[in-house]
Amino acid sequence: MRSYEDFVKILGSVFKRDDVRGKWGSELDGEVAWHLGCAFVKILRPNSDAPAPRIVVGRDMREGSPEMAAQLIRGIRAAGGTVDNVSMCGSEMIYFLTGEKAGRYAGGAMVTASHNPPEYAGVKFVKSGAEPLSSDQLRKLKEKTARSYALHLQDALRGFERSDETAEFVEKLLNVSGLAGCRKQAKLKVVVEAGNGMGGVTFRPVAESLKELVQGIEFVFSDENPDGRFPVCTPNPLLDSYISMVRYRVEKEKADLGICFDGDADRAGFVDDQGNLIDASLVSIILFKMLAPRPSDDIRVMGNLNSSIRLVDFVNDHIKPPADGEKGLIMTPVGHAKIKGLMRAWPQISPNSRVLFASEHSGHYFYPDFFYADSGMTTALFMIRYALENITENTTLSGMLSSLGQECFASGEENTEFDNDNETIDKIKEVAEEYATLPWRGIVADPDMGIHKVKTFAADEPYDHTKLAALDLRVDSEPGTTPQWWFSVRKSGNEPKLRLNVESIDENKMREIRDKLLGIIRTRSGKK
Repeated sequence: MRSYEDFVKILGSVFKRDDVRGKWGSELDGEVAWHLGCAFVKILRPNSDAPAPRIVVGRDMREGSPEMAAQLIRGIRAAGGTVDNVSMCGSEMIYFLTGEKAGRYAGGAMVTASHNPPEYAGVKFVKSGAEPLSSDQLRKLKEKTARSYALHLQDALRGFERSDETAEFVEKLLNVSGLAGCRKQAKLKVVVEAGNGMGGVTFRPVAESLKELVQGIEFVFSDENPDGRFPVCTPNPLLDSYISMVRYRVEKEKADLGICFDGDADRAGFVDDQGNLIDASLVSIILFKMLAPRPSDDIRVMGNLNSSIRLVDFVNDHIKPPADGEKGLIMTPVGHAKIKGLMRAWPQISPNSRVLFASEHSGHYFYPDFFYADSGMTTALFMIRYALENITENTTLSGMLSSLGQECFASGEENTEFDNDNETIDKIKEVAEEYATLPWRGIVADPDMGIHKVKTFAADEPYDHTKLAALDLRVDSEPGTTPQWWFSVRKSGNEPKLRLNVESIDENKMREIRDKLLGIIRTRSGKK
């Protein structure tokens, strides 16, 4: 049995910015999961007079997930909670159930390490309404987990119920994406790469329902069977190796669209009929066209600090100038909990406008109609709907995409590891000083609303990490500068590592700024 000190040390390692993740066996195991379950009940039921919380639990296909889920459930029941176990599913099923049945479920837990390599395990926690735990609640969850371990709560297992809500889940996705009433004939071939994650299990019933609605639509699944060892490739839509698999399948099948899901299927990547990557900015523009067919001054789109020039300009050009002077594209911090918090708070921040959706450059897309949660399934359905409505005998998806927005050149995410957090702070300061003549964006906290948001600072306001809620820094070229460019540098939420992204409408300019910044970041203490 671990000492209390060793247990607390493990908790310090596995509690990340938004959820719990660690290596199965050495960090996360059934014992940790049991105490996480106990602690989660305490978060949802702060006093003993409150009713016993009902929690819905799901898991992915990883090697450790069955034991992790079983022990999590036992911990929940030991602390007085009741459980509905949906067994293997995607994260969106948990979002759906806690959102659609907010009166039934006080919270949900999805046992998954998402896109991490096969040796990892983890848990995503949400509250009723699919609301993520705040940073403060995650901190309290960690404290209560340690407290549970110290007290060694007596096992008080209750029977659990199994629920199968797949039909309702599929109906919800079809409604949100506007495909529920779509009855037509169309020739469309879609490749679905599941990567041995939850994408095959979760999207198969969606595909079957679509085949009943659309005569002529065809789905070709690849690596559909869940296998937590990920024998072919780690299912991460940001990996070139994973996208290459989709590209190969699309070309082999002569398909119109390729879709790939990450491990827990809440994130999706896409390629067109020519095998070209449809990056997050293009996907976001398509979502905008689907959700905002007419110009309006009361709509907003949220995009994180790495939002592309193409997306920013397209959204701002297609939204009537708001009376309040605010731009149509609202930048957000990176991280799903921060984005969801800002989306939920938006009606209080700007009562006269509404958020259509939010996007992250990593391929997460968030929908108010899906409980403000990220949904790769919904995004996939919007992409299918766009293809259905626009592809003809003479028009291909690749042809349509070529006309959407200004072409941009991106560096991709350049990661640099450091020995400690202090080194990362020093490097960001060096970068900020190099571009001190330009305005910059950073992340600030709004303690009254309990949210984080992006603030633009004037050039004469120096970068000071002690006044920020996160180390993130974004700098854009001056308006009217040619060629246009921007960069962001931020610290990883999990380790002492800096992540650099650079983009410009000119490839040479992008390379110039990227190389300059990497020279600063990787000089002396930095290392590749």
